[in-house]
Amino acid sequence: MTRSTGAFQISTEADSRRLFYGAFLVTLVVKVWLAFVVPITGDEALFYWWGVHPYWGYYDHPPMVGWMLALLLQFGDAPIVLRLSTVAATFCMALALIDLVQRLVPDSANKKWVVGSLYLLTPLSWFGVPVTNDTPLMVFIFLSIYFFLRAEARSGEGRATGISATLRPSVWFFATGIALGLAFLSKYLAVVAAFGFIVALFRPVRWGGHGPIYAAKAAAMIFISFLPFGVVNLVYNAYHCWNNIMFNLINRNEGASVGIENPFVYVVMLVYLFTPWLLWSMARAGRSARSNMLVLCLAVVPFVFFLVVSLVKTIGLHWVVGFMPMVFVLAAVQLSYSVLRSCLKWTAFFSVAHLVVFAAVFAWPQHWMGYKAGAKAMGFVYDAPALAALAMQDAEADTKLMAEGYSPGSILGYHAKRYVPVFGMGSRYARQDDYQVDFRAIDGKTVRVVLRRERPPADFEPYFQSVAIRPLVLNGRNYWVVEGSGFDFAAYREQVLKEVARRYYQIPGFLPVAACPFLEKYDL
Repeated sequence: MTRSTGAFQISTEADSRRLFYGAFLVTLVVKVWLAFVVPITGDEALFYWWGVHPYWGYYDHPPMVGWMLALLLQFGDAPIVLRLSTVAATFCMALALIDLVQRLVPDSANKKWVVGSLYLLTPLSWFGVPVTNDTPLMVFIFLSIYFFLRAEARSGEGRATGISATLRPSVWFFATGIALGLAFLSKYLAVVAAFGFIVALFRPVRWGGHGPIYAAKAAAMIFISFLPFGVVNLVYNAYHCWNNIMFNLINRNEGASVGIENPFVYVVMLVYLFTPWLLWSMARAGRSARSNMLVLCLAVVPFVFFLVVSLVKTIGLHWVVGFMPMVFVLAAVQLSYSVLRSCLKWTAFFSVAHLVVFAAVFAWPQHWMGYKAGAKAMGFVYDAPALAALAMQDAEADTKLMAEGYSPGSILGYHAKRYVPVFGMGSRYARQDDYQVDFRAIDGKTVRVVLRRERPPADFEPYFQSVAIRPLVLNGRNYWVVEGSGFDFAAYREQVLKEVARRYYQIPGFLPVAACPFLEKYDL
């Protein structure tokens, strides 16, 4: 086979493979560089503390990211160590995509390498460095889909998928449920993948389905192997005020209303994530997807579900990241090698533009943080290491450092190597303080609260015998430290903790409460 000249004019498998390894190397360099230079974010610092205190669950999400970080913390707590899972996940997913495409499209060896390169060079693969609970979610969702496809590789379905069956379908279906359970212990969004499995299993026979009896048996096997993981989370919630349920289904959805702006933003986000040229190419080749309705169901159902949800709720980038890889698998099924190669060329140019922006933002942060209020606020993550030390300068040994919210508190705590609680109501997000902190133990002691904006002493005086506020200036940015002497737990319980209980712990009667440590601890 002959080769054409040009960086992207490649026509042999060896050329495609070399291109993939080049994309692999470039992406690795970029991600490792970003892992070093990007400061720890609020969510990352929050999850860091989950790893420091591993448990069966946490206030707002299941525990998998905490377990993952607990393992990584055995090797240190530097940002690059904490982010190893996120960096590695990108490349593991790319290799898994190559394997899956090879099985689905065995007659086109070049496609697998081009799709792997396309996934690596997508901008999200480059800047997806911070460690989040979406990392294990993405990995385990893809594993569950991979096992599901292997399960479907039987008799007539083998002709539709191109995947050869090496184990009994029941083994693969049970493996699907285990991977889905691990994804569920990462984030509740895993249930969206289950919707895709249900649609794929019960698709009509004319679309490659096996009929309702086969679908029901397969669904039962997936559910049985998933069930232990669901029980773990169910028991945790029953003994912890149903926190995950309360947060994800009730508290965080207050104020939701139907609107057309959210679906528009959601669609724009998808166009950005998958790039206009790839989506346009797939839309033009839409009919070819009918040759593999199984892949189409698994790739499309989650995004249709999110589109419907977007009518009443904003769909963030982190919602969809776990479901991205199957779109690239669908592209491999739909598009010709030449079209995929063209998409790869434009995606490479697109990603280079992002790299220029990243270099300007993170290599020289001092040149942009002072211009806009939002950018100036970002300066906090750069100031936090010195700010944590300054805030506690000359403090007595039993002085408690606190913050005004979970994000600054988590970041300050990460750098200070001490848990920094939230003083006051906080928000509905990340209320792990309700379990980690016992305000009764602080009664009568001194508290220092770090603020990013100035607040009047009257906000703090009801809870202390005396209050003093002093300003701090760090790298041209203003901060304030409130020092409250003689913390009054009784007043704090009446005015803050009771309000916390009213807002976030009104558990519906149909949920059987085995225990609620927060309410019990403070006799609320």
